[in-house]
Amino acid sequence: MNRDYYFLNNYKNNGTMGISRRSFETIATRAANGVKNAKVSRQKSRLFHLVHPVNAYFRKDGRVEFHIDVNIASGASVKDVCLKIQEAVASSISMICETVPFGIEIKVISVK
Repeated sequence: MNRDYYFLNNYKNNGTMGISRRSFETIATRAANGVKNAKVSRQKSRLFHLVHPVNAYFRKDGRVEFHIDVNIASGASVKDVCLKIQEAVASSISMICETVPFGIEIKVISVK
């Protein structure tokens, strides 16, 4: 099984459709950046990028798990902003591929 693509079952036997890991990460990044008082952390500019602020993991049970590192604006409620990020990402993923089960974990890197 290729671990870089999530294969959807279309129930029509016309073939398989795969969504790449990078596509899931881009959808989650755009959704999280659309939330007021939140910004996805930037990658450090180095020769090698070993840490990514948004990661999508494909689990053996068929779930897609998101780990998102964010910066939150000073004065904003961290709990409320994190909840809004989770709702925005969930809404975006559900809109694009409604049959994919997923989980979202938010890690607050800094409050600026």
